[in-house]
Amino acid sequence: MIPVYTGKTIRSLDRRTIEDHHMPSAVLMERAALFTVRIIKEKYKDAHSILAVAGPGNNGGDAVACARILKTMGYETRVLIALPDKEFSYECERQIEIAKSYDVTFIDDEGLDKEYDLIIDGIFGTGLKRTVDGRAGELISKINNNNIPVVSLDIPSGICSDNGCILGYAVDADVTVTFGYLKDGLVLEPGRTMAGDVYRADVGIYDDGEKPNRFILEDNDIERMMPLRISDSNKGTYGKALIIAGSSDYAGAAYFAAKAALLSGSGLVYVLTDESNRNFILSKLPEAIVITYSGRITDERLDKAMAGKDSIVIGPGLSKNPNAEHMVRYVVSHSSVPAVIDADALNIIADETELLMRPHVGMVLTPHLGEMARLVKKTITYVKSEMTSIAESFSRDYQVDVVLKSAVSVISIPQGHTYYNVTGNDGLSTGGTGDILSGIIGGLMAQRMRADDAAAVAPFLLGKAGEKASEGVSRRSVTASSVLDALPEILL
Repeated sequence: MIPVYTGKTIRSLDRRTIEDHHMPSAVLMERAALFTVRIIKEKYKDAHSILAVAGPGNNGGDAVACARILKTMGYETRVLIALPDKEFSYECERQIEIAKSYDVTFIDDEGLDKEYDLIIDGIFGTGLKRTVDGRAGELISKINNNNIPVVSLDIPSGICSDNGCILGYAVDADVTVTFGYLKDGLVLEPGRTMAGDVYRADVGIYDDGEKPNRFILEDNDIERMMPLRISDSNKGTYGKALIIAGSSDYAGAAYFAAKAALLSGSGLVYVLTDESNRNFILSKLPEAIVITYSGRITDERLDKAMAGKDSIVIGPGLSKNPNAEHMVRYVVSHSSVPAVIDADALNIIADETELLMRPHVGMVLTPHLGEMARLVKKTITYVKSEMTSIAESFSRDYQVDVVLKSAVSVISIPQGHTYYNVTGNDGLSTGGTGDILSGIIGGLMAQRMRADDAAAVAPFLLGKAGEKASEGVSRRSVTASSVLDALPEILL
């Protein structure tokens, strides 16, 4: 697992490394600059003329140090002080003095119009909270419009280190060299895209017991967490998943979720759906056991469908009508096994979230941004800007696992870790992939995987299947069916 820290935590670790462990700040800065110079030499072998744009803080000091080191290696380097009227940090002033003694050239704004092979961005660091405007905004616009490769230090200037949002103006970097550990703002969009290729430099910041709570899962983590397959087994060994999905208008959602549960390894998959969907699902997925209802479904029918199951998925294509509302309320109130609440079930729950306060076993909610906005009564824009904190708060308040879906999904486990899923691509932005995700979670839980683990693993698997489905074809042409077809390949 790759740990991810808030900017505030990183700054605290940096301070404690200096103050409590007596590591000179200048040493950390020199290490950061040396690592950055190594990356520049490796990636930009033809670069010779380099401009470092330095702000007044320690991030600016890093940029000045890079310019000085590159000059000693024979590069033509210049430094542009971005905000000369601001108060400079001690370390930045010190680096400027050293650079001047090395005869590094310092220029004004007009020098930015000169042709360079590379720009080093050291205007702002992880401590930026205010909106970027004025001179700094103009400089960033010039940098972005110059069509010159940019290497940002620690985080692209103008990106919030806590949520990846653009604070007015932000540098669009080709490479970001981040110091110590990954920050939330480098993982979440749009910061992730603005950062380009990210390299982590171990500069000596000491983690003296500050336990990270946010992680990115890697391939080896998934392999370790997946349910075991054993030779002495039968269909009952791998559990029974119940998919309550589909309506007279939406049969495909039930199919996608059910097939995903089967492909994920569930031994048996039952589909409870509207009678009008029976023939479609049986023709598309003969392995499924189809249970149907016509008109108002009774509690007895629901009890019979739920009996003996190991997991439940409810919501895909369910619609929002009195029948669907009754099924959602009943399942949330009476399920004794882990359940996935998705799609229309989330929209129903949004009108009465107090249902989630009832005792439950391993409940996973899988909202996209719009559904999460309805759940928390906020705008989509606000939810997008505060994905991590909203997912964590909702998860903690209602004691449910939350998979908040977006380009980078946030998976929050109550009283546990938060995971960022960075697998996948824009090919997954097509109808039906959310149904596949809920089916994967249900299928994994049917195999007795803990709901917490299934919620973390399933988005990774979906993303990998999306990547596989887009190999050799346009991402525009990826469909939910092609993602399902790719799923067995990544589950080898």
